[in-house]
Amino acid sequence: MSIRRRTIRTWIKGGGFAFLALMLMSGVGKADQPTSLSTEQFHNMLAVCALGLNVHLHANLLGSLTSIYDGSKTNGDATFEITTKFLEQFPETERTNVYALYTNCITHMLGNLNSSAGQEFQEQLLANLKNIIEGKNSRKFDDLADSQGLDTKYPDGYGLFYSDGSKTLHLTKPDRAQYSFDPSGVQVIELTPEKVCMNLPIKMYSVNITMTNACFFRGASGVVHLIQLANGFSLDVVNLSNSANGAAWVLGMGPVTSH
Repeated sequence: MSIRRRTIRTWIKGGGFAFLALMLMSGVGKADQPTSLSTEQFHNMLAVCALGLNVHLHANLLGSLTSIYDGSKTNGDATFEITTKFLEQFPETERTNVYALYTNCITHMLGNLNSSAGQEFQEQLLANLKNIIEGKNSRKFDDLADSQGLDTKYPDGYGLFYSDGSKTLHLTKPDRAQYSFDPSGVQVIELTPEKVCMNLPIKMYSVNITMTNACFFRGASGVVHLIQLANGFSLDVVNLSNSANGAAWVLGMGPVTSH
């Protein structure tokens, strides 16, 4: 371990919080033409990035950090506000992880995502999700579900999906009600830089149907009600990560009122 890294950890553990915040602020915002993320994009991107660092962000904490970003963006001073208030959310014992999360996630997210470094960062986020699915990593899948509140939003089942256009991968939680979809039957029929289109098998009580050519835009943020079903249920898309080489998203089914 380098002297610099030992020194940083000593500052963090020793309570040198204000100095660390000042140091971080001095290195933020230097990228040309920083990308302005929507609140939903910030929320999802931070959750996915944390998975790659093995830092667990529960829903309340992630929601709090997202609110800080949203307020800072509205005030036109996201760099300063997100730096100082982000660090304040964590107890002293976790600040080593906070430092890693901030330098490896937040600084990229506030920078230029269209630059080569920004595109490499987005490729890594996509790779994080692909690795979770391929490795059937239930712990990290649970961490993602917790940070996104998926069990509450989608009591009728949900799944994490990845596609590069030639293959589609998925990892799912089973359905627990009369409305559901079969994740193993989802077919990605089109993946372009603009959109993802799928054929989706859905069960409504005992009747199985297939919705064809259901599409969402890859630039969409927030929850997309892909298909509206009877009695206020919907099949939703949560767009998690995109890069030149593929896309990752959540498909979930539940009552519209819960999300």
